[in-house]
Amino acid sequence: MELINNTTKTLKDDLSVEIKQGSKLSIAAACFSIYAFQELKEQLSQIEQLRFIFTSPTFVTEKAKKERREFYIPRLTRERSLYGTEFEIKLRNELTQKAIARECAEWIRQKVTFKSNVSDKSIQGQIVVDSVGYTPINNFTTVELGCEKGNVISTTIVKDESLARTLLADFNEIWNDSKVLQVVTDEVIDSIIRRLTAINLMKRMESSVYSFNLTLTHIKDLINSTIETIDRFDKHSGTTLDLTDISDMDEFDVEDQNSDELFSFGRKVKIDLADMDYVSWRDSLKKDAEVLELLTLLVGDITPEHDSKLQELFRVIDNKITHPINEGNKKLIIFTAFADTAGYLYDNVSRYVKDKYGLNTAMVSGSVEGRTTCPKLRADLNTVLTCFSPISKDKELLMPGDKTEIDVLIATDCISEGQNLQDCDYLINYDIHWNPVRIIQRFGRIDRIGSRNKVIQLVNFWPDVTLDDYINLKAKVETRMKIVDMTATGDDNLLSDEEKTDLEYRKAQLKRLQDEVVDIEDMTTGISIMDLGLNEFRLDLLDYIKHHPDIDKTPFGLHSVVPASEDTPAGVIYVLKNRSNSVNIDNQNRLHPFYMVYIGNDGAVICDHLSPKQMLDKMRFLCKGKTEPIPEAYKPFNKETRDGRNMSQLSKLLGDAIASIIEVKDESDIDSFLGGGQVSFLSNEIKGLDDFELICFLVVR
Repeated sequence: MELINNTTKTLKDDLSVEIKQGSKLSIAAACFSIYAFQELKEQLSQIEQLRFIFTSPTFVTEKAKKERREFYIPRLTRERSLYGTEFEIKLRNELTQKAIARECAEWIRQKVTFKSNVSDKSIQGQIVVDSVGYTPINNFTTVELGCEKGNVISTTIVKDESLARTLLADFNEIWNDSKVLQVVTDEVIDSIIRRLTAINLMKRMESSVYSFNLTLTHIKDLINSTIETIDRFDKHSGTTLDLTDISDMDEFDVEDQNSDELFSFGRKVKIDLADMDYVSWRDSLKKDAEVLELLTLLVGDITPEHDSKLQELFRVIDNKITHPINEGNKKLIIFTAFADTAGYLYDNVSRYVKDKYGLNTAMVSGSVEGRTTCPKLRADLNTVLTCFSPISKDKELLMPGDKTEIDVLIATDCISEGQNLQDCDYLINYDIHWNPVRIIQRFGRIDRIGSRNKVIQLVNFWPDVTLDDYINLKAKVETRMKIVDMTATGDDNLLSDEEKTDLEYRKAQLKRLQDEVVDIEDMTTGISIMDLGLNEFRLDLLDYIKHHPDIDKTPFGLHSVVPASEDTPAGVIYVLKNRSNSVNIDNQNRLHPFYMVYIGNDGAVICDHLSPKQMLDKMRFLCKGKTEPIPEAYKPFNKETRDGRNMSQLSKLLGDAIASIIEVKDESDIDSFLGGGQVSFLSNEIKGLDDFELICFLVVR
């Protein structure tokens, strides 16, 4: 017998040794995560088979009755765990979910059978690999494997060969009992595919209302065509449908994420209607078609004149052309992930800049022909780019005497790497690509050594559709559906937990891209979109460290005093460090364990700990370039505090700052932190407040 504690030895390490070519696995656990598969992919790919039992009803066909609804809610959580638990957010943030899910789905199809407990029986969590057993096993996730930290203080898993025989006997006893278990393999795969399809639709909704509506229309037409085929079905003559199996899709992240049909990827399959319950299928398709009809009508009302995102783009273009950041330079690039969005932008932007400024526009993408407003100019990639960036592309050599000039370029990611377009000084991301490498590559088209531009500008269009907006849109459709269908139960959730998870995840992802500072060199898991924020601040820090290499020897608790301004009112900026995850509710603070709070002298929060970019902007404005203490600021402060002996006011403000992070019920904890009258800001802990440390503070007066 051996004990595994996931500290000195992890379950993953042990399974990596025990799982061999041709191994047979039997697992019983509450949930299954694709990231656990990813951690053991090399080993699991070689096995002969895996039998997996969900120990509680999961992916079963019958929903829980209303009197058992309290049981149904955790079931949703178990099913969502398939594509990442709350403790695997870091892995979801790496944006490899799509590729992992595709590989996992194919592996499941070949080697795995999933069954779910549908009885009232309790099934023990376990893993059996050939002749080796492990128990107890709660979940098959990266936390249970010891790869990620969860919320369990300690873990003890027993590994034993003699135990394996007992575990396997119990497993085999119920495996073929249909009263206890229900096969849910197809449901697991379907869940993975639905998730990926939903994410693809979210991407198009973020890109442009035109792209989103075009995709909805394609799906609606496909569904209506299938319904018509079913209606013509004659069971005596038979009908075979040619459909696309999107469960075997290729990576939906090609050079410009575009195709005429959203579901043009995947393998073609033939379905004989005689072999399926086509009546129920038709009913489901009909409901989908009705929802899509209403949704396309709602979205179709948003014409270019009422497209607020497009109108904002016009305002950005106006500002760029009328107030160039480099004298005489009117060039700008607009990037989008989708070719149909690029076409939509070209139709509207080219007309706008031609009529208002007399400038020429061109569009290039990987899947449709290039377009340009330049008369008689070939719209191939090389010609367009040469006319757009004539200096970097040596236009004088390639097209001697040609005076054609393009000032506005609309492009997909077919040109996001390998092209030198440094004549341009202004780049707009009309949508934020989910692949972080593309964001770097896009900006690299103009951010190049040898550029003649003194400054270059990057403008990002952040999605501003909130969760409430999405709920409201979905509510409009579903309310109208219930008017049509009076048999609706009325208790359906307007927004499923799965959809909410997708939206909240993307919202958090974009927030981090905007606000965070992360050291990419310190990462061990590849570049994530979450790690690409605030590079300007990081560069400031790297430059400072270069000239002050002993900064790590600086004691905690230091402070300085700076003058207030209109944008930086009187108050204090506290920088704290927390040693516990308990205050980081819902993982909202992505800079955890560090917390920055700017609090006014009246106790009101000026800038909270969830706005690091705004905070760092203010701190840089107050401090950058100031290498010496400011007498007119620190002398009055020293006099008021009796050279630091009376810090009661700052003690109170610190309490207010901490209260803005967590609920402080015992104000005496704050008083004990700074000790009242004579206070040492070198105190290392806040008793009862999860071990905060005061790193430093900046007094603004």
